[in-house]
Amino acid sequence: MLSLTKPLVKLHRKNVCRKVLAGKQRIVQYGPFRGYQFSHSGHISETSLALKYFGLYEANVIEWLVQSFRHKQFVNLGAGDGFFSIAVARFLNCERALCFEMESDGRAAIEENAKLNGVSDQIEITGAAEANFPSKMFDKYTPAETLLMCDVEGAEFEIFTPENVQALAGCTMIIEIHDQLMEPIPDRQEFHSRLEQSFDVELLKATPRNWANIPELESLHDNDRALLASEGRKVLGEWFVCTPKQS
Repeated sequence: MLSLTKPLVKLHRKNVCRKVLAGKQRIVQYGPFRGYQFSHSGHISETSLALKYFGLYEANVIEWLVQSFRHKQFVNLGAGDGFFSIAVARFLNCERALCFEMESDGRAAIEENAKLNGVSDQIEITGAAEANFPSKMFDKYTPAETLLMCDVEGAEFEIFTPENVQALAGCTMIIEIHDQLMEPIPDRQEFHSRLEQSFDVELLKATPRNWANIPELESLHDNDRALLASEGRKVLGEWFVCTPKQS
């Protein structure tokens, strides 16, 4: 029964999002990135688009980003469709952003979304973040002026080698942790200790989404509202927030 229930829930969630977004422009309407525009080329699911439209996507991360971003430069490992990179360039006065994205469809979406949001000159796009990624940063990016965001679906345990952690000292970083989705489960404490050699590390956890004062959601059935506001994760979202150690 469980194997049948999960696909049905996902399908219903998608249908709820499709219904709510019907006839609406692909422009964020709520939250600090209100006005952000999405292309029609894809590389974003209807459920993610709905969350971003209502300002609910990774809302705790966006809140932290808005409060913490005092940087000139932004580096995004696993940039997806470029949402965060383009948003900080457009709304948070970031001078330039470097997007690492392994999927060609994702890189094409970043380019299109950057044009739509008027920040093409501030966005640089490259391929997957591999073990040598700091060498691609530091010919143009100064650690003390850079905020790095990472969402690489478990590869964080591989690419943040002790050497790379040391090289990145001076950056501010937020790294999404995917250990609970991996087999075998990596040693989180070892990874934490590795980062602590150069950074003060705090754990940021996903929090309930606040849909108050969003009329389109207030009018939904409780179950439909809960489904739309969910990111559909198997486990609670968690991030390591890394700030440079003070000498």
